[in-house]
Amino acid sequence: MDWMVTSAADRQDVRRRFPWVKSVLVGLDNYYSPPLQASRRLRFSRYALGIDYHILVREKLETALTQIRNIDPKVMGRVSVDTGPIMEKAYAEQSGLGWIGKNGVFIAANIGSYCFIGTILLSVELPVTSVAENRCGGCTECLERCPTGAIVAPGMIDARRCLSYLTVEKRGDFSENEMQKLSGWVYGCDVCQEVCPWNIKWQQRTSERRYIEKREAILDYIELGKMINMDKFETVFVNSAVERLKYERLKRNVKAALKNMPKL
Repeated sequence: MDWMVTSAADRQDVRRRFPWVKSVLVGLDNYYSPPLQASRRLRFSRYALGIDYHILVREKLETALTQIRNIDPKVMGRVSVDTGPIMEKAYAEQSGLGWIGKNGVFIAANIGSYCFIGTILLSVELPVTSVAENRCGGCTECLERCPTGAIVAPGMIDARRCLSYLTVEKRGDFSENEMQKLSGWVYGCDVCQEVCPWNIKWQQRTSERRYIEKREAILDYIELGKMINMDKFETVFVNSAVERLKYERLKRNVKAALKNMPKL
């Protein structure tokens, strides 16, 4: 993920790339649903159970930007959903919507961390909001329960250990040690969110059906023996976040997870 290094300066000041920006408007969208677990305890991250969030959140924010321009046609604006050099979590925190937890995930007040973040860059000044209070306190559940010890310090993640990175971003084969740590996860990992007391308190099922519309098809697909071929993969995962993973890497993940499934 070298691109994160090369874009660091742009991330620190969005005006380097978009000098006309005076405000950042932040939007959140809840995607929580109960855990998906197939036979043999294969697991799949909640954020990828429906249509790709890049598509849906962008659609909603583009609608909001259109409404803003209906009020003032001169307003310049640009929507970003986890695709440009924008520090979405930092802006969400500065917008007073919540705080960045010790697991590096944004925790929204009264929603929890099961939410997508999108931004609208605007050429007009908006009222400044107060930075949210960090409410993690002395809790260390996410650090202690991470399957791979990837949270090496509060707010500091070693991506090379993180199951979300390994199952989604890593190219090539897993090492023996990586395979042994999968704990049944074949796409992403939700453990640090599942154990968060704020999520336990605030999580509520999403009202956006499109975030979970592939749930049953995915469950059927990853059941042992049902990963038929690439054509089936493309049918199930079209327009989903999993589509960019490609068939061979998902097959790699399932094979490795089954081989190293922890005993009950």
